[in-house]
Amino acid sequence: MAILNRRICAGQSAYAIGAYGGAALEATYPNGDRVAYVTAAFECRLPNSPLSFEEEELIETAWFTVDEVQGVSRHEWIDAVLNDAL
Repeated sequence: MAILNRRICAGQSAYAIGAYGGAALEATYPNGDRVAYVTAAFECRLPNSPLSFEEEELIETAWFTVDEVQGVSRHEWIDAVLNDAL
């Protein structure tokens, strides 16, 4: 994951938190197709310059403190990532 760390965080200090999969990341679509996702989570330090996002791939972005995220609707596996990161 070290190579992936460097690509994702573009020279910023980073390390892999973990890789997540299993039942919580499985889905069945209305047409019957079944998928299983694997997500890799990384801790990165934010740069001091403004961030830019690929707007075509995002609906909304926001930053939350650990306490604030408890009030946000999220997939259940996000809590495992947060627990591992803290």
